[in-house]
Amino acid sequence: MTREYQYIELVCRGMRLPVSGVLSRSRKHELCEARQVCSYVLARHMAMPYTQIACLLNYRSHASPWRDFREVTKFLGFDRDFIERVKPVLHEAEMLAEHFKAEACFDDTYDIFDFYSEAAFV
Repeated sequence: MTREYQYIELVCRGMRLPVSGVLSRSRKHELCEARQVCSYVLARHMAMPYTQIACLLNYRSHASPWRDFREVTKFLGFDRDFIERVKPVLHEAEMLAEHFKAEACFDDTYDIFDFYSEAAFV
């Protein structure tokens, strides 16, 4: 499973919605809100281009994830109900991002040590 889908699954699990619903074109409020949070998390933590996010979430153009990012940022500034619903999900996304960062550092270190240990035995 790719990291992008791990973030999408995390958001869906946190908001108690099915992944298939979030990836559909449904316009139900809770599914749209989860899609917006997915766009925000992917743009923020994966630094994905909006065109890739649009393809991943079945949007028609890159403008939709860009608008989602702005909307979530705006709502995080003043909407207390939205903050209460989304804050645990964003915290979990931060933790997952830290995990991926630590994993990447470990993988790089492992590759260097692996290279030197193989070179020593040749």
